[in-house]
Amino acid sequence: MKTLMISRILTALLLCVALIPVDIAAGQALSLRGSPGTDKPYGRYEPTTRKRLALYGSRGETLNFLLKFQAPSCRRIRFSPLTKSNGTKLRARPELFHLSTIRTHSPSYDGAFVGEIVDPLMPLQRLRLCPGTQGTTWFFGEIFVPYHADPGLYRGSLRIGKRRSLPINLTVWKMSMPNQATFPAYSEFSNWKMLKGHFGTVGRPKMELFKKYTDSMQAHRIIPIKNYIDYPPIVEQRAGPFLDIYNYPSPETSYYSVVLETRPAWAYFDFPTIPYANAYSPISKRYFKAVQNTATALSHTQNAVIFLWDEPRPNDIAKLIEYASYVKSIAPSVKLSVTVPGLPELGKHIDIIVPSLEYFGKYHASFEDYRNLQKMGREVWAYVACGGHGCSGGKPDVGSPDFVIDRPAAFIKSLGWIAAKYDLRAFLYYAVNYGYGFYPARDPWKDSYNFGGNGDGTLFYPGRGAEHGLKEHMPITSIRLKLWRETSFDAEYLNWAKKLPQQPAWLKAALNNLVKSPQDWQRSYAPYRRVRKRLGAYLHTTPVK
Repeated sequence: MKTLMISRILTALLLCVALIPVDIAAGQALSLRGSPGTDKPYGRYEPTTRKRLALYGSRGETLNFLLKFQAPSCRRIRFSPLTKSNGTKLRARPELFHLSTIRTHSPSYDGAFVGEIVDPLMPLQRLRLCPGTQGTTWFFGEIFVPYHADPGLYRGSLRIGKRRSLPINLTVWKMSMPNQATFPAYSEFSNWKMLKGHFGTVGRPKMELFKKYTDSMQAHRIIPIKNYIDYPPIVEQRAGPFLDIYNYPSPETSYYSVVLETRPAWAYFDFPTIPYANAYSPISKRYFKAVQNTATALSHTQNAVIFLWDEPRPNDIAKLIEYASYVKSIAPSVKLSVTVPGLPELGKHIDIIVPSLEYFGKYHASFEDYRNLQKMGREVWAYVACGGHGCSGGKPDVGSPDFVIDRPAAFIKSLGWIAAKYDLRAFLYYAVNYGYGFYPARDPWKDSYNFGGNGDGTLFYPGRGAEHGLKEHMPITSIRLKLWRETSFDAEYLNWAKKLPQQPAWLKAALNNLVKSPQDWQRSYAPYRRVRKRLGAYLHTTPVK
């Protein structure tokens, strides 16, 4: 009798085991959870994830989200279309990327996490999610909200296997993102470094690949500068010297084709400058006259700029003023930009003042100095270079925003909010593919430590054909690029609020709590997102210009 009872119990237990889903029986539960926005995992920190993904955004905005996937094996993922209660479908599908890691070997600043840090975004070759060696993997997703979308709540889901799904609620607000960014970025993209990073050598321009990069930059609200294939030469015409911007070195690779043809009409474009060491050489006067003639012949002359001098030292200011006056006397139509503090004496000579945020309002020039420059019609931009983390490494955190890999998400997220508080018109970052220039001796995939920072000046990765599962050469974006685009969109919400006849009473206090100064701001990502959500909901019910 006892034997029969034990036999029945064992049979029942075996039957229960057989009914357990295979994923759990294999020792790893199948799970898919979501986190809105781009609060990236960092070191031991993980963003809060939930069993439902709630997204909010305006028409023309790209919304970011993260997925945390756990499973014993790969799973195919399917998307259930986003649909309103009246049956209206949103013509938008999420684009998914594997959130890969880069191993750092040295910290960018004292106390930085060293090891595997998420950054490259690898496009999913197939609609399959695969777990990492520890059974958990992070994925990045984005959804572009079409401009024609009907405002309201849309529901859909991401499904894995037959039993698991992640419901998605997308609230589309009535506002539409402007074609002209309120807070755009400008950054150098080098053609020869692109060639080095992809092929290990510099050869003839690869215009198809070049265009993929510049298109991706503009899709992330970054305007390329210093991206000409070669300096346009001076040619003599009846009206005087001009730059050959249409034919040199070929029509396909000319300054016009590379720099101007696909650039938004509102965006600045830069002409090459002459370094101060050669400022008064015999060729300089003729060159700047050619720049003036060429700029005035273009339909958007007002957007021509020369980045005149990179970070002049304090004892060079008198030389800078003299040089700026010299260039202005020859090329008065071209705006001059300098990465320099907003010294009052520069107001009559420099059109675009670009201070580094590490000393903005803290050293050299006060906030009142910058406000006075703005009242004079001078633009003030934000600039981030290596000073925030220490250009040779091992420097205490000075408090300014930063684009190095080993920073939490708020170090980029804060930028749009800082810009709104101080009326900063644009953001300058010195390069997006600097680290490419060292390949093959040093591969950005394995070591992008430059100027004392991991990933400093390198926001892309060279996607080489036949590597990382790729079939062709292409730019691989970073989560830092996505964070920049996100905070640039945040700036639009704050700009809309600024145009209201009366701003909500809570907004000024909220902004001041998030940003006390360009060096003292909220280090956690979530508070920015909460204020953006509240502001978006407010604007949705309020007339917006």
